[in-house]
Order: sequence, then C-alpha cells, then structure tokens
Amino acid sequence: MRKEVDVKAIAAAFLDSIEKIPISEQPKAIKKFVGFLLANNLLSQAGNLLVAIKEEAMKRKGITAMTFQSAGDLSDADIAKMAGSLAGDLEHIKDNSLLGGLKMKIGDKVVDATVRRMFEQLFKGINN
Repeated sequence: MRKEVDVKAIAAAFLDSIEKIPISEQPKAIKKFVGFLLANNLLSQAGNLLVAIKEEAMKRKGITAMTFQSAGDLSDADIAKMAGSLAGDLEHIKDNSLLGGLKMKIGDKVVDATVRRMFEQLFKGINN
C-alpha cells in the first residue's frame, strides 16, 4: 500500500531550506530536491508540489490567490472589478459545466455561488 504524500509539508520544508541559503546556492538545492523526489518515487507528484510551493510562497508573502469559475466569458473590465484590491493572483476559468453563477477559491476557502449549489440547498431545505 502506498503511503499518502503530504505535498504541503514537503513544499513548506523545501521553502524553509531554500530561504536559508544564498541565491547563488539555490540551484544546487533545487537539484538536490529533484534528487529527493526521484529517490522517493515522488516525481509523479511534481505538479502538485509546484502548486503547493507557489501557494506556500504566496502565503508567506501575504499574497492571496483567487480563482473563479463562471459559466460564460467575462470581459477584462468584469475581471478587473472582481480583482478589486486583491493583492495576488487572479485566474478566471470558463467552466461549461456550470449552469450559472460563480465558484470562487480565495486562498484555501471556497465560495460556491453556482446555480447547481443553490438548487442543492433548496432541495435540502425542502426535504428536511
């Protein structure tokens, strides 16, 4: 049985180690990290690790990432309004599976304001 990998813990440990060394030594540390991934059969987790490293680095800098999904295309002006004063990344994903509404992920919090979710809550209220 394969042991579950805690990519967030590995990402935090990687950033802890890389922040303590001079920039000139960081390429060597990154090579060593890739060697660690290979030695522990974790290379398949590289994509998840990169995402976790980016999220942890942004968290440490006080930057919040926001992703939102919508049923249709939004104009650049609409996206700029969504960004508001957000100090961080903003990503818009057009999701054709949504009937309407938005699904937002801000940091590690998810706000689901989709039509599907509203119907689920309505039916749950009726059945209780």
